[in-house]
Amino acid sequence: MTPNGCHNRPPFRTIQPMQDGWYMDGVTRTPRMIEVPFRMTTDCQYSRDPMGLGQKDPRCEGCRWKAKTETKE
Repeated sequence: MTPNGCHNRPPFRTIQPMQDGWYMDGVTRTPRMIEVPFRMTTDCQYSRDPMGLGQKDPRCEGCRWKAKTETKE
């Protein structure tokens, strides 16, 4: 069985380059690039599914991004 595509993926970048309009570079238009902070969550949301599907999925076994289950004593 092959693991999910996100299994042990590299961490997301903390900053994303994005275009913020254009500027004239002599005769041509050139895109103006800015850096925007990455604001999405970096941990696995599939393993936090309220129905528990991500915790039971065998393709998620051993993934470093899988949320830890809370043990009740």
